[in-house]
Amino acid sequence: MLWTLKGKPLSPCLKILDLGGGGDIRTSQKRKKEVQAVALRQGVAVEVPQLGPVDSAEFMKAAIQGKQKVVEKYLAEGGNPNVCDELRRISLHRASITGHLAIVQKLLERGADVHFKDQLDSTAIHACRGGKLEIVKVLKSHGADLNVRDKLCSTPLHVATRTGHTDVVEYFLSCSVKLNSRDRDTRS
Repeated sequence: MLWTLKGKPLSPCLKILDLGGGGDIRTSQKRKKEVQAVALRQGVAVEVPQLGPVDSAEFMKAAIQGKQKVVEKYLAEGGNPNVCDELRRISLHRASITGHLAIVQKLLERGADVHFKDQLDSTAIHACRGGKLEIVKVLKSHGADLNVRDKLCSTPLHVATRTGHTDVVEYFLSCSVKLNSRDRDTRS
């Protein structure tokens, strides 16, 4: 859960603050407001520890927001890392596109399927459109197919080129991906 101030969420969690324990409800509420005020001044969001079980919706949201503790709790409770949303994207797709390397690594360690295709037949490696070379390298090291095609016949090289991520393009070229693949946007 991300704390909010006046109904607006604070920035993504940069630091987890220890709120301490004890005291009555008024003391607890006062301490919460003090911590929020300090966090707001410092530009830091405060992630409150997840008390109950984590459901799949919270898990998916946490993967895209970079909330590593929530993801770890869900997985520790035996949650399926390959649970998918309405577009058949799994948490690995979501964490890859947003560049959360630690979460991507944790998901792969816990059995996330690097070959899982979403509704558009994209795999996590197509998330190179996010431009995070470290993520691409981790996915490749776990067996991601660098020549896989989505429903538009686009390979990850097409996606990285189209989105202007030259470092990712150069990496794909160094991995000897197929260069002459045509997708639906390729003109003859």
